Amino acid sequence: MNKKELITIIKRYYSYDDLLKDKLRIENADKYDLVIVSPTWKPYFVFNDDYIITDLKKGTTATYELMYGNKRILYIKTGKGAPNLYDNLLLLHSIDKPYVFLGSAGSLTEDINVGDIVVPKYSISGDGASLYFEEDFSNGKRFEKIQFSNLLFKHITEKSKDIGCFIKNGSAFSTDTLIGEYYQLDKIMNIGASCIEQETAAFGKCMNIMEKEGIPILVISDSLVKNQNYYEPLDNKTEYLNSRTKKLQKIINTLY
Repeated sequence: MNKKELITIIKRYYSYDDLLKDKLRIENADKYDLVIVSPTWKPYFVFNDDYIITDLKKGTTATYELMYGNKRILYIKTGKGAPNLYDNLLLLHSIDKPYVFLGSAGSLTEDINVGDIVVPKYSISGDGASLYFEEDFSNGKRFEKIQFSNLLFKHITEKSKDIGCFIKNGSAFSTDTLIGEYYQLDKIMNIGASCIEQETAAFGKCMNIMEKEGIPILVISDSLVKNQNYYEPLDNKTEYLNSRTKKLQKIINTLY
């Protein structure tokens, strides 16, 4: 799918007069300086009181407006998994600003630990939803490497050093299912990704379709090689919480 095909589909099959306003409660989309995308996190999980947060739409898919000084940020919580991300993020195709994906991931290598921040250069598409955006979805590019914005990657890599937030580079693997990924873990690890999650490949493909600059920033919540449990109580994950609630905001602040 390309941007022209996307716009044609939205015009033909969506009945909203003003799609962003009527479905996502977004008015005057041109006013934003940055778009932040997260499958499950609310902005309160990341940003402190320096940010003024306004709820625009509540629900599984939720939208927020964030103010930081004179900068205005659109924040969309799309819902978990690649299908939700596609069906909500692609609706923002008219917003021509940089996009940042925020989420958790599990480590697949010994050198990436819980609490580390990973900015991947690409994501390997192991989700099923991405196949539908190929011209021939029955013979789609399974395990395709989806590249992210080199411009944003360089910026974040350089600026994170200036603010003392060490990040790690690598790659991500996007899956549809947690239990299924454990069943196929050896095969997935042989593909060579640094970490695993569910939406970054879809995010990257959305950026390609929409013709936008976008980059994921991931916080490692567990390690599949060190048997550190994804389902361990959040209160026990002090390194993870420190990165999510303190370091991410510092990195994002460099983008304005």
